[in-house]
Amino acid sequence: MSGRATLLSVRDLRVGFPAGGREAEVAAVRGLSFDVREGEALALIGESGQGSP
Repeated sequence: MSGRATLLSVRDLRVGFPAGGREAEVAAVRGLSFDVREGEALALIGESGQGSP
């Protein structure tokens, strides 16, 4: 352990969006886990053009 306090801990993050059909879904994030400790920064960046309409 680095000795720095963990400010955020995420385990098995999953995010999906509706994809037209009644039960169809596009998985944007599957099984992401991470910790952010004091003094660190984290950025999640998707593909170009994949933001909000």
